[in-house]
Amino acid sequence: MDEADLLPIDEAFALSARATDRGRIEFHWEIAPGYYLYRHRTGVELAEGGFKSNPLELPEGEAYTDEFFGDVETYRHQLTA
Repeated sequence: MDEADLLPIDEAFALSARATDRGRIEFHWEIAPGYYLYRHRTGVELAEGGFKSNPLELPEGEAYTDEFFGDVETYRHQLTA
């Protein structure tokens, strides 16, 4: 696959967020076919605004052996954290 064939990041990994309860935000990624997220590289950053955050709670991913990172966990199709 050539770099010109890659989807823009917002299309490959469409992110939405919603408050599920007071003090809790749920992040949801719809992941395009053929794309995946690495568990160890998945996170969120707070914009300025005074929120205090805890570490992102991620579910277990699918085991995968990557040519660059070795044994990792990935998410395909969708991820909710």
